[in-house]
Amino acid sequence: MNKKVDDSLVNLVMQKLENKEMKVPTASVILGISIRQIYKILRLRKEPFKRKVKTIRKPPSNKIKKNTEEKVVELYRSKYRKFSYIHFHEKLESEENIIINLKTLERTLMRHYLVSPFANKKTKKNVKKILQSLNQINDPVNEQNPYLNNNIIFEPSSIHNRIHHTKDFGALIQLDARKDFYIDEEKRTLHLAIDVASSIFVGAFFDKEETLTGYQHFLHQIITKYGIPKYILTDNRTVFEYLKKDTGQESKNTLIQFKYSCIQLGIKLNTTSVATFKAIIERGNGTFGRRIPQELSIANIKNIKLANVFLTNYLPQINNLFAHEYPGKTYLKLRPTLKQSTTVLALFLKGNLIRRHA
Repeated sequence: MNKKVDDSLVNLVMQKLENKEMKVPTASVILGISIRQIYKILRLRKEPFKRKVKTIRKPPSNKIKKNTEEKVVELYRSKYRKFSYIHFHEKLESEENIIINLKTLERTLMRHYLVSPFANKKTKKNVKKILQSLNQINDPVNEQNPYLNNNIIFEPSSIHNRIHHTKDFGALIQLDARKDFYIDEEKRTLHLAIDVASSIFVGAFFDKEETLTGYQHFLHQIITKYGIPKYILTDNRTVFEYLKKDTGQESKNTLIQFKYSCIQLGIKLNTTSVATFKAIIERGNGTFGRRIPQELSIANIKNIKLANVFLTNYLPQINNLFAHEYPGKTYLKLRPTLKQSTTVLALFLKGNLIRRHA
């Protein structure tokens, strides 16, 4: 009630309402309360001892069971300890047959202080403070967690203007290489190519260093599987472009073998020293850097030849996850024959490629 009312007055008004000698709006004005409260008082006078029993809330259908939670935590600590949360979520569904919501998975792992190796610096710092406050930083269980002292920090990219990207498949292919992959305890370089319009990884190849051989191999993969692209954008390296000192004329420049191959195939080769101009392949390198080492470890691959065979089978899987449809047309030219492609690309590849496709 909005104000204190004499009980005798309330009883008198309610008796008149029950005897139908007064209407509810009139009683509301006399008592100075709302019509809803009038009906509530009438209901309580009829059933004074009946109270509404609160129903016990049913647990949500997607609630994770305790044994499932323990299994998930144990898998992340042992088998999948260097996986990102999203990658681990995919593996749980495909390999372990455990269906769990991604947000639930993140909360479960964070409850056990299992931080993703790709978490930001602030998250790692906060978890470390909590463990120190709980005196668990020297606990044997937490010593198995390699992420608290992990120095992987992704700095925010510098501000730059947006670049207009084509919507046509094959109109622009971006190339790049990443050098921090370890196979058989030796550092290897992954050469990677992606189509800008569809985000399809069109080629990948492991080599000891960033070499002409690596770029020639996956260029061969592109033109034999998809066709000849229109443009290729990559770094300013001597593998692609070499200018003699103090010479500005193009006719006096040395013709590099990779550039010669592109000219013969009708591909326009552009190079840049600004990483943001080829941001799509840079992000693709990050995706492979977060997934390929773990996938090679699970498959127990310790040989560079087996790693390249694995890449050919893994590209369709990762394209199914990240590639998208492109609304434009296709710029790819007809695929050359095996003999034509090996002759144009490089003579030293000819024997290996012919034997491989024989």
